Amino acid sequence: MNSHDSWHRLPRRQRPGSRMISLERLEGRTMMAADAGIAHLPASDSSSVAAHVFTPPRGTGDGPTTPVKLPGAPTGVTGRAADGRAILSWTAPADMGGAKRLGYMVQFSSDSGKTWNTVAPRFNETHAVVPLLTNGTPYVFRVAAFNKAGQGAFSDASAPVTPTAVTLPSAPTGLKAVAGNGRVLLTWTPPANTGGAERLGYVVEASTDGGKTWTTITRRGDEPRAVIPFLTNGTAYTFRVAAVNKAGQGAFSDPSATVTPSASTSLPPGRR
Repeated sequence: MNSHDSWHRLPRRQRPGSRMISLERLEGRTMMAADAGIAHLPASDSSSVAAHVFTPPRGTGDGPTTPVKLPGAPTGVTGRAADGRAILSWTAPADMGGAKRLGYMVQFSSDSGKTWNTVAPRFNETHAVVPLLTNGTPYVFRVAAFNKAGQGAFSDASAPVTPTAVTLPSAPTGLKAVAGNGRVLLTWTPPANTGGAERLGYVVEASTDGGKTWTTITRRGDEPRAVIPFLTNGTAYTFRVAAVNKAGQGAFSDPSATVTPSASTSLPPGRR
């Protein structure tokens, strides 16, 4: 812009639908600033300038969109009892109302659906754990989906779910021992009765005197197998296993067959 150029503001006149921000006249030309850029128009009076105002082309985000509507009801609500809580799952509604993602509200009732309580917070997946329930009380559950249009209808109520306190697990079965070089591989079958616990731990004991005395070798996670290292080659060992949950330690399994580690033996590949 030359230093001798001068600017004169013209009246803001625009036709309906135009997206002009302002009109300015520079000697010999008129400039229009709009959200699509700056257009240079021929010099004219203010009325003719207004006739040149245009609506910029629409961007891809300005096109028509399909309005989101309320989603349908979830289906297949099921529950599994645990200690002081219920573990729920359900199927998302067939009609999501045009939304790409849904949230879910879960409610429970302890009077067969006469009154309902809402679980907080809301959930983003088709499963949930509902805590702080009373053991021995039957509960039914229902679920509603929501999107930005609002909350849809509730599902049918689930079958009753009765949380139960955890009890001691039963004994593992089928304990097998395979000897290697200075170690033994143990495998077993988890107890048929977990006492209501979702996860179990295990205690492994060993005996070198035919089961007269026992020494705790390891406390394991929830895998029904263990490699016991640092054993003495040439010494005969017997093993037993007990399951553990938050109620305590259950009964021990029957002892394994006696096995003797030696330098000339090795465990199967991948089990060392």
